[in-house]
Amino acid sequence: MSAAIPFATSLFARRRARKLALARPRGFTLLDALLGMGLAILVFGFALPNYRAAMAQSHAASARSAMTMTLYAAMRDAVVHNRDAVVCPSADRETCAGGIDWSDGWIAFIDLNGDRERSGSEPLVHRQSKLSGDVRLRSTQGRPRLVVQANGSNAGSNVTFTLCDRRGPTKALSLVLANSGRLRAQPARPGAATACADGG
Repeated sequence: MSAAIPFATSLFARRRARKLALARPRGFTLLDALLGMGLAILVFGFALPNYRAAMAQSHAASARSAMTMTLYAAMRDAVVHNRDAVVCPSADRETCAGGIDWSDGWIAFIDLNGDRERSGSEPLVHRQSKLSGDVRLRSTQGRPRLVVQANGSNAGSNVTFTLCDRRGPTKALSLVLANSGRLRAQPARPGAATACADGG
């Protein structure tokens, strides 16, 4: 009988010690916190440039898509109305701004009187707001507007847009609008790419 008491006492002591160990507060030491912060900074430092590049690429793709949609809308409505449609840069989304910088947005409208400028009575086909994410879009010198004829084709010679973003000139694209209305992409010429990226 007396031999069982020390065993029970020993068992009780072990259980109590285990409970106390489990109840002891657990947390991070200063060293744990510093190591965790260092690892987070390292991961963030690698991930941030890739995230920015991915966002810039996404914004540029959205701008390209927006121009394609505008051109399709202009071609469709030109055919429906049997009148020329004009696409031009516009900061106010009501009238043509002139110039070759399309970054602040553009409009497409049916040119009822044939003067290539929008009056209040001429119906808007499409409005595009300012491009996001530091994306720039510039057209060929001397081509501040596009004219889509009533048969759906582009009037005049091919127009080339230069599309660039914060990734720099090496990622700039040329968007070439053929007379058929098709917009194809290819790497931008170095001079055009640099001018676009510099905002000149």
